[in-house]
Amino acid sequence: GPIGINTATFVGYKAAGVFGGITTTLGIVTPSIIIIILIAHYFKKFHEKPLVQGAFLGIRPAITGLIASVFFEVLRISILNLEKFNLTKNILHLINFKETFLFVAVMYLIYKYKKHPILYIAGAAIVGVAFKL
Repeated sequence: GPIGINTATFVGYKAAGVFGGITTTLGIVTPSIIIIILIAHYFKKFHEKPLVQGAFLGIRPAITGLIASVFFEVLRISILNLEKFNLTKNILHLINFKETFLFVAVMYLIYKYKKHPILYIAGAAIVGVAFKL
């Protein structure tokens, strides 16, 4: 993951400069790339097998759970202000209203216009920086 890549790059750079950083990063990334290429190559042969389809059906709930977990964690970090609420116990301090408004506005734009996600990400980033959200 990102921590492994960053650590490998840092250690490689400290040990052998730029070449060391590049080499260690490639050492971390290359096995994953090879495995993905092999899976993609053999997937065409096996994707219709009942065992493979069953495995993918079994993975779906886990993937859904992981995505939901990340969604709720991002929501908790960006929309809720638990630290301030725990200090004041004032329900109005629980929600970051500006961030919530931005979230609702972006969700509305996504629903209404259905453009590429990068446009919404960039737009929300610009608004976030402009209004110090």
